[in-house]
Amino acid sequence: MPRSRQEPALHRLLAAFRDTSGYGLLCDTSLNFPGYGFINRMSELIGYCETQRISERV
Repeated sequence: MPRSRQEPALHRLLAAFRDTSGYGLLCDTSLNFPGYGFINRMSELIGYCETQRISERV
């Protein structure tokens, strides 16, 4: 999470999301799945999360 002084709006957003969901996470929209390239579809994200044992997605 960014320091509140560096990115106060982003800090507040991520803190509110964390407080609501229990997860404080920012996922880069250009997530690269090694060997497959960029993740552009929900099905690709699901496949990536399954291989990485990530059970929560937003």
